[in-house]
Amino acid sequence: MLVPAGKILTTHGLKGEVKVSPFLFDLEVFLQLPCFYLDKQGNLRVEVEFIRCNPAKHICIVKFKGLSLEEAEQLKGKILYIDLSRLPSAEKEEFYYYQLLGAEVVDVEGTFWGKVIEIMPVGEYELLLVSHPEADFYIPLIEEYVSEVDTKEKKITVKDIKGLFEVQK
Repeated sequence: MLVPAGKILTTHGLKGEVKVSPFLFDLEVFLQLPCFYLDKQGNLRVEVEFIRCNPAKHICIVKFKGLSLEEAEQLKGKILYIDLSRLPSAEKEEFYYYQLLGAEVVDVEGTFWGKVIEIMPVGEYELLLVSHPEADFYIPLIEEYVSEVDTKEKKITVKDIKGLFEVQK
């Protein structure tokens, strides 16, 4: 099974390198990946020549073998996929982005708030972008707002987010 591991943002320099926003909490895992797939089916494989990351910005520079600047330009916005078997098991209270994307967000009273459509790292925590019928809004993935994450059911239980929603809509 292939899972999303990052998104190509733009090119970097003139040698066919690309800037990637990793979808993995542990950048050390990302640094060790030998290849990626450019499609969910695993048909378009690209080999890694090197990866270097800036942990403070959670951005990596990736050079794929044999990729020219012109070819790299065509990859802007593409999602990079990896085989799930390449990922170590997540520790307790740790999650991979693919486990949270598409998860239903409900509050402790059972009110449906939407589904997670994007995850954005912002330093020490992540922001979950939730698609709500009235407006998309962000929820910080911290204990103050998130009481439970059930990856098996793809359900995130939140608390005290009405004010967050009102301010952002």
